[in-house]
Amino acid sequence: MVECFKGMLEEWKVSRESLCAMTTDNGSNMKRAFQDSTNFSSVWLSCFGHNLNLAISKALKVPKVDSAIRACRHLVQGFNRSWKKKRELRHQQAKLALP
Repeated sequence: MVECFKGMLEEWKVSRESLCAMTTDNGSNMKRAFQDSTNFSSVWLSCFGHNLNLAISKALKVPKVDSAIRACRHLVQGFNRSWKKKRELRHQQAKLALP
């Protein structure tokens, strides 16, 4: 991994000393390659977007969250499939001055 990255830096004409930080996913190979101070003098940071995606994916697997999402989908499908429910919803929204 490190050799590949060194090759990219050479191709782009970027010196390793000019780097202040490295951002990658949390793969063990990436951690090992970039946390080892002998390869690069810069700081390794895990990608926030990748961490957020992992956290959300894990949260969606929690049984209570999964159940709540299924209930919401069922509710939305009920309104999407029934013109009578849509009409009643619009009526109630107008009555309560809601968008």
